[in-house]
Amino acid sequence: MIFSNRLPSGLNHFLSRSLALAVASSVVIFGGVAAHLGVDNVAYAQANSDRTPTAAPTPNNPPVANPNNNTEILNYARSLIAIENIRQQAYNDIKNIVGEGQPVPGVVCSEASSLDGLNRELREIAVNYCNQSKEIVESFDLTIERFNELTLQLQENSQFKNQVNAALIELQ
Repeated sequence: MIFSNRLPSGLNHFLSRSLALAVASSVVIFGGVAAHLGVDNVAYAQANSDRTPTAAPTPNNPPVANPNNNTEILNYARSLIAIENIRQQAYNDIKNIVGEGQPVPGVVCSEASSLDGLNRELREIAVNYCNQSKEIVESFDLTIERFNELTLQLQENSQFKNQVNAALIELQ
């Protein structure tokens, strides 16, 4: 958000929070870096809006985000932003192929079956997107497993969500 310094502070905060939530939810489904999550994706899986996380923290599974690890939080935020850019491009490419008024197929990169039924051109876009997403996550010193853990924490832990929002604002 190039113009974020010119926006009223309330609007800037709202836009940053919206970006964090939209990016995280869209990355999980179409980003395919979620081996164990099925969170609905606003852009890619409107038809799958009934999906919910299938894994959640429990008392035996403490929160995985270290609130004091600013480097990891910044790397996570950087990866969200970078993945969102390619997600939007992949979405637009697929939308142009399937046509206006047609649903964009939901894809979970870690589930090969989600590619079933896609023609070669759509499958190529999806696989390319999935590979790029994985490379982006790893380029920011995160494993796919850690990225998924942080994504779950973003949805479940308001303190962590605030830290990610602050990192996104800092990076804008």
